[in-house]
Amino acid sequence: MLLQVIDQIQNYNEEHIRQSLSVESQELSDAQRRHLEAFQKFCAIHGLRPFPAAPAVVAAFLRTLSAEECIPAAEAIAAQHDVVGLANPVATAAVRAVLESRVSIEYPKSWSKEDRRVFASVDPVVRSIILRRENERDRALRTKQNEAALQKKEIEK
Repeated sequence: MLLQVIDQIQNYNEEHIRQSLSVESQELSDAQRRHLEAFQKFCAIHGLRPFPAAPAVVAAFLRTLSAEECIPAAEAIAAQHDVVGLANPVATAAVRAVLESRVSIEYPKSWSKEDRRVFASVDPVVRSIILRRENERDRALRTKQNEAALQKKEIEK
């Protein structure tokens, strides 16, 4: 009974501190909610607690997914914990090891060997975001180059 009271007091105090930080929380997307539903179903089937999630539970869940689903699912689990101010179970060695084994993330083509070496040491979720943004930037650049070439041809006519 005393332990329950202490636990309630600690939860109240932690919530008070979290609210005083005035950190802007993000809303979860529909895709993130779908990944979280799959994670919750996995936990229910195996008798595990989905929230707050233990890193080993997240790692076990990610091992059941396809390579394409691993990063978005990990991002959803991280976001869910972030929304309520809990530690991110995805940012642990156990989860990183599973992501490393399941997901192959190419280096950005234009990067130097030194940059690629540093890139390899970054968390796989962060690497996937960087690579996605690099690819978006490259596509936008190519589009603008093509538009400029077409305009140049029009002027030369």
